[in-house]
Amino acid sequence: MVDMAYVLPWIERAESDISVAHHITENMHPVSTEIVCFHCQQAAEKYLKAFLVYNDQEPPKTHDLTELIKFCCEFDSDFSTLNEKCNFLLHFAVRTRYP
Repeated sequence: MVDMAYVLPWIERAESDISVAHHITENMHPVSTEIVCFHCQQAAEKYLKAFLVYNDQEPPKTHDLTELIKFCCEFDSDFSTLNEKCNFLLHFAVRTRYP
């Protein structure tokens, strides 16, 4: 049985990133698309890591969504359908942090 006390913090942080992305989109004009995409990348990363924690795995210290998907596919091959979208977000993990 999985102790959700370890999984929920990952999900809560991912939800927070999604909330920030929505807030920026709705309230910032012009919208900083780079920052919105950064928070979406961060949310995807945390959701994938939450799935790994749920499956009793220590999430790797990486921002590489495609690598995380490979690990998730070991438990559910349907994660492979996210490759294209995660590959798009991958570039926002670090590049948007600096000029």
